[in-house]
Amino acid sequence: LRTHPLLLQTQLLLLQTLPKTQPLLLQNQLLLQQNLLKNQPLLLRNQLLLLQNLPKNQPLLLQNQLLLQQNLLKNQPLLLRNQLLLLQNLPKNQPLLLQNQLLLQQNLLKNQPLLLRNQPLLLQNQLLLQQNLLKNQPLLLRNQLLLLQNLPKNQPLLLQNHLLLQQNL
Repeated sequence: LRTHPLLLQTQLLLLQTLPKTQPLLLQNQLLLQQNLLKNQPLLLRNQLLLLQNLPKNQPLLLQNQLLLQQNLLKNQPLLLRNQLLLLQNLPKNQPLLLQNQLLLQQNLLKNQPLLLRNQPLLLQNQLLLQQNLLKNQPLLLRNQLLLLQNLPKNQPLLLQNHLLLQQNL
């Protein structure tokens, strides 16, 4: 019985890399054990909650299964009817679908130059929007701060205006 050279080469590589990989493997095992210990109480708690909720949820689950079965039975004829109508209408609709596809292709070819021409303008607009947003951000923040500072003073006036509006209606 001869050993294949590739197998021997692989075994040699494994032995050569073992000193480098062994500490990592041990570290991984340690981390796995630590995580298992840390998560064990949570897993047990979840299992306990599942068991505690089972009596409450079991009837609901059974009721849902029953409703699903009933809906399936009720909807089955409608599904079959829809499939039949689709098949019956296919000969009539097939030419229209093909015509629509052709029109879409024609429109795409016709609009392609416009789309390409508008692309730089769109990019320029996006850049301007971003610049304006950056420029206006401090003003927006200042306005929000002023609104918050003036809220205690303006709240009674707002309520008074609301009351007057209601009376005038």
